[in-house]
Amino acid sequence: MSISMSALRVRFLAISISMFSVMPMCAAEGLIGAERASFVKGSYESCLKSWSANPDSSSMPADIGRKFCRCSANRHADKTSPSDLKSLNEQTVRDPAAMVIKLQPLMKEISDFCVERVLSDAK
Repeated sequence: MSISMSALRVRFLAISISMFSVMPMCAAEGLIGAERASFVKGSYESCLKSWSANPDSSSMPADIGRKFCRCSANRHADKTSPSDLKSLNEQTVRDPAAMVIKLQPLMKEISDFCVERVLSDAK
């Protein structure tokens, strides 16, 4: 079954938005070290959980989900500074829905980037 690029982007964006209801993010530069490893691990696991819970994902190879989630988790860590992470964690506790809305443009940019990367690797 062939999936259009547009349909794939919508599915991945839905997964990205789902994972950010529990994993805060921002548009800054880079986590490093143990903090990055922890963030990437949590983000990746959250993404995979959202991937497997999404009924549309069953029509796609699991490998695509793993590649997308790996790309997304690392890209998010690249764009999150340590100081912003602390602030966002605090804001997420106060109003998680507002944080998800605020981060949607960044999530879309990262999702689009990772869809392109995953699809180009699949060729």
